[in-house]
Amino acid sequence: MSFLASAASEGRDIQYKEINPWIIMSSQAKSELLETKFILQILNEEITYEQVNAWIIENGQILNEIPIDPKDGTINLPAYTMERAERLALRINQKKETVVLDMSVNIDNPASKEIPYQDLFVLLDDINNATKKIAGALYIFAPKVKSLRFQFDRPASIDILAKKKTYSYKTDENSIIEIKSSNQLMKENPDVIFSVLPKATEPIN
Repeated sequence: MSFLASAASEGRDIQYKEINPWIIMSSQAKSELLETKFILQILNEEITYEQVNAWIIENGQILNEIPIDPKDGTINLPAYTMERAERLALRINQKKETVVLDMSVNIDNPASKEIPYQDLFVLLDDINNATKKIAGALYIFAPKVKSLRFQFDRPASIDILAKKKTYSYKTDENSIIEIKSSNQLMKENPDVIFSVLPKATEPIN
C-alpha cells in the first residue's frame, strides 16, 4: 500500500452527494457577482494546514488528492453527475472537532458604475437554477428570487437606458433601491448606470 493510500484510509468521509449540488451551482454560474468557496476551517490551534489532507474517494479507492490553500484552507472541488456523486466521498485526515468543511456563498457588488443589464440580473437566474437543483421535486414550493436590492451609504440613483425609455430609480429613506427583473430588458440588455456603487447587493423574492 502506498503512503497516500495509507494516509487516506485513516480519514473521515463527507458524502459527496451532499456538496455536489453546490459545486454544480458554482461551476455553472454565469454571474461574476456570485462567488462560492469551500474552505477547510481549522478549529484546533495546534493544527496547521500542512497537517491537513483531503482526497476524493470512489468506492473506497483514492480518485485524486485535493490541494489545500495554506493561507486560508480554500479548496477547489470538481463537479460530477449526481449519479456518480452517490459513489464518492470527500475524505479529510482530521476529526470533525479539529477541521470542518465550510461553504460560503457571497454576492459581490458591481465593480463598475456602468454594467449591462444581463450581467447584473443573470445573478437571479443562477440562484433560482441552483435552488432547482438542490430542491429537486420540491422546487415548486421553494421561494424564487425575482428582484435585486441595492444598499447604499448615501442617496443614490440607478438608470436603466432602455431603447424606448429610461427607467430611473432613487434610494428610499433607508438608502435602498429594489428593482424587479424584466424578461424584456434581459433580451434587450440595456446599460445600467449607478450614480454611486452600492455597498451591498442582495437577491430577494
